[in-house]
Amino acid sequence: MHLNGTQLQFLSRLSKTPDGLMLLQVLQAKLAESDASLRSATGEEVYRAQGRAKAFAEMIDDLTKADSKLTRNAPSVTSRNLRAA
Repeated sequence: MHLNGTQLQFLSRLSKTPDGLMLLQVLQAKLAESDASLRSATGEEVYRAQGRAKAFAEMIDDLTKADSKLTRNAPSVTSRNLRAA
């Protein structure tokens, strides 16, 4: 899912709060649990466990990298100056 600017701003703020840090710990624990279940999974279980692990990893990535994604997506100073002219 592509996150828009408002969503990235929310995640950026959340990641700096105690609740956001706790959420990050929960997601990391869930990812570790999914990784552990992959080691013993067989057949169709592997696909489900991989899907869960990927989803947790993406959520962790979104939460931890929201600041850098915001900075990367922000218009440059030159771009803003050109629009104002």
